Amino acid sequence: MTDVLLNFIAGGVGGSCTVIVGHPFDTVKVNLL
Repeated sequence: MTDVLLNFIAGGVGGSCTVIVGHPFDTVKVNLL
C-alpha cells in the first residue's frame, strides 16, 4: 500500500469520525438558538 493511499484512507476515516462526533453537538446548538 502506498503512502498516498494510506494518507487518503486516514484522512477519510478521520474526517468521518469528526463528523460523527461533532454532528450531535451541532444539532443541539442549532435547536437551542
